[in-house]
Amino acid sequence: SAFTFEASPERARDTVDLDMPSSLAISFIVMYFDISRMFLVTYFFTLYVFTLLLFVYIDTKLIKIFLLKKDASHNLWRFALRSAVRLQIGNDCANRERLRERLRNLSYIFLFFLLQITLNFASENNKKPKRNMKTTSSKGHVPFISKFAYGMGDVGCNFSWMFVSNFLMIFYTDVFGIGMSAVATLMLVSRIWDAVNDPIIGTLTDKTHSRWGRFRPWLLFGAPVTALVLILTFWAHPNWSQTAKIVYMAVTYCILVLGYTCVNLPYGTLCGAMTQDIDERAKLNTSRSVSAMIAIGVLNIITVPLVTFFGKGNAQSGYLAVAIIYGIIFAACHLFCFSKTKEVVEVPVGQKLPISVQLKSVLKNRPYQLAILGQFLFGFILYGRNADILYYFTYVEGSATLFSYYSMAIVLPSIVGAACFPWMFRKTGNKGYAAAVFALLCGVFMALLYFFSPNTSPVEFYVCSAIAWFFFSGFNTAIYAIIPDCVEYGEWKTGVRNDGFQYAFVSLANKMGMALGTAMFALALDSAGYVAGAEQNADVIAIMRHTFSTIPGALWVITAFCLCFYKLHRNVYNKIVDELKAIKNKVERI
Repeated sequence: SAFTFEASPERARDTVDLDMPSSLAISFIVMYFDISRMFLVTYFFTLYVFTLLLFVYIDTKLIKIFLLKKDASHNLWRFALRSAVRLQIGNDCANRERLRERLRNLSYIFLFFLLQITLNFASENNKKPKRNMKTTSSKGHVPFISKFAYGMGDVGCNFSWMFVSNFLMIFYTDVFGIGMSAVATLMLVSRIWDAVNDPIIGTLTDKTHSRWGRFRPWLLFGAPVTALVLILTFWAHPNWSQTAKIVYMAVTYCILVLGYTCVNLPYGTLCGAMTQDIDERAKLNTSRSVSAMIAIGVLNIITVPLVTFFGKGNAQSGYLAVAIIYGIIFAACHLFCFSKTKEVVEVPVGQKLPISVQLKSVLKNRPYQLAILGQFLFGFILYGRNADILYYFTYVEGSATLFSYYSMAIVLPSIVGAACFPWMFRKTGNKGYAAAVFALLCGVFMALLYFFSPNTSPVEFYVCSAIAWFFFSGFNTAIYAIIPDCVEYGEWKTGVRNDGFQYAFVSLANKMGMALGTAMFALALDSAGYVAGAEQNADVIAIMRHTFSTIPGALWVITAFCLCFYKLHRNVYNKIVDELKAIKNKVERI
């Protein structure tokens, strides 16, 4: 209730002052997307500060850089807080001059923060003797630029896959005009294709040998092609026959899944090749998860307004334009990740092992089996709920715009939750236990959403949503941080190191969960009598409500129970790494 949402375009345009150069971008967004200026400025200012602090948290060296000029920082923070507190959200809307002044001050805050950090960072670097730039040290430390670049890779992944996960089903049914049963069948059949291509791609990455390493070349060549396929997937042809629509949907979706596998699978495996230090890996996965949460939050906030803006009432054109933008972001982020990361962990190149030998090594790797189970449940819960979320706000709550407001409420807690994983790992000493704590609390607060609504009880609804996503993003970081450690355990246990092969089955488990979650949701809606664009019956509404809250809540509790059996503690892992290094040194001496 603290914010005033100006729903009408006329009201939004009346509040825009184009003679304010420092807030032209804000005014543009307000004018076209019907979002209150006061809400927008306060929101993005808070997002900027939290993001800055979290990146400082990820790499503690930046603390000294940020605090080089203590007095200047102190005064700047006082000015920022004083300006933010003085933003009387409801009352100041009547006083145009005061509103203009406060908006201008907040714009200057952005510039002051950016300028100070940049200058302090430059002055700190100038004090250090110049040396050849490295992307890792002999002790396994990964520099900040490589952590940041690795995180940007997941920004690209989410601007592709979360766009598909959140919007593709409703695009197929409500824009393309394809039946719900056909979409559900595609989700299930496409996983057979995944079961074939995931292990093949994983094996190929293990056999790749180039001057860029084993995994990075896949980002360089795979990302631009996958971006093109993403655009084609959201190119609707509603006037085609139903058969032609289904064929086009099946072909483009299966190629998109293959392209995404060719990029995401090597990207996920890259973490284990950048360092063997367990704490550095935790920081890499924290950077990845923080970046992912920012990307998901931004994507969820802007997608519906962008589709409306570019479509001008035509959702077909709107989705295509957004797919082009997101495809460019996907390719650019992975190219940046390729350029600023380096593979340093030595693994046997061209090790020819039969599939049967690799499968036996997997069956002896208990932590890895739990990681696969966790990924399956993760995919089932997350993507099944994501498929429902836009339907929920459109048909249950009555407005798709509420999805953008919901996304605004959860993005900051998501970033903070992702950054809290290293702390939780230090407390538990076990990544599986950390993931279990996050999953349990996420499930509790997600189930509570059944009793609240953004229309009738907005405070309770958004608070529970924010807390649930705080714990979800912590789990998201933990479940991916487990995987590289399982690779070392498998090498120690069986003598076989097959990073790509193992990550392929992790990816496959996640996609299998996604397929079952989305397909079961689609089949449930179809059997209950879902009609696109119409008022839904009570059974359909009930399915949408439970899929949004109680069902994922219960499944998160089950996930937490399963991960309590993960026994690869920090001290055990460190002993394993030391033994592996001793074995390799002995072999090298021989």
